[in-house]
Amino acid sequence: MSEIKNESQLTWADIEVALATEIVEESKKKSKRWFTAWIVTVAALVASNLAWIAGEMK
Repeated sequence: MSEIKNESQLTWADIEVALATEIVEESKKKSKRWFTAWIVTVAALVASNLAWIAGEMK
């Protein structure tokens, strides 16, 4: 007897790949959000330092 595998039947390997893909996509979204927050923070720091230096020059 040979086993015929159903196309819609999931294996553990398929489930692992799906979960790993979902985790990677979620990590990419979170890292993009944190990178944007970091850029905004650096821009605010630079702007405040430039304003402070400009105020000192007057």
